[in-house]
Amino acid sequence: MPPRPVLVAADEEHLSERLGLFVIVVLGEGLIQIVTAAGGIDWDAEVYVVAGCSFLILVSLWWLSLERGDNGLPMLSRGALPVRLSLLLHWLFSGALVALAIVLGEAVTEADAGLARAPRLLVTGALMLCLLVLAASSLASGRRLAVVFVSVLPGVAVLAAVALPHGDVSSVAVLPLLTAAVVWPVLHAVARERASAQAG
Repeated sequence: MPPRPVLVAADEEHLSERLGLFVIVVLGEGLIQIVTAAGGIDWDAEVYVVAGCSFLILVSLWWLSLERGDNGLPMLSRGALPVRLSLLLHWLFSGALVALAIVLGEAVTEADAGLARAPRLLVTGALMLCLLVLAASSLASGRRLAVVFVSVLPGVAVLAAVALPHGDVSSVAVLPLLTAAVVWPVLHAVARERASAQAG
């Protein structure tokens, strides 16, 4: 007689720590891509802009997912989602970070040239997915829909505008816009936290 299936419960605290460590590893790989690319070229003003913006993007995603998130997911409150849904969102978020790391390294290497449409679509799609995961995590954590819209929609609009042009677009023009799309949710979250602290 075959054994009866047994429901296995996950240790949520342990799983949250491991998922967070995985995001740290992926973000670290993105940083390695940037440093490796920057180490093989001569530095000029364009490289400073592109490399600096790439670093700010990774730091912003780190802050959203690890300083203000849970399970390695941006702006997720502890216990807001069941484990299965957290794993699904984590899979999407981590895949987006991997794609992002690849393009950021290429953007630094080609800082003096234009960013072709294919990698530009890849990086904007990856960042849009990050923002959508942020929106889902925020809503699951009980934040109001209007607050989530203000946090996410400006970045989505900027990313859509970056993705639209055909042909190559200067990396120096693209990277600051990508950075603004990711830094805005950080600034919005910090402003809300300060307003809440002052009101309390």
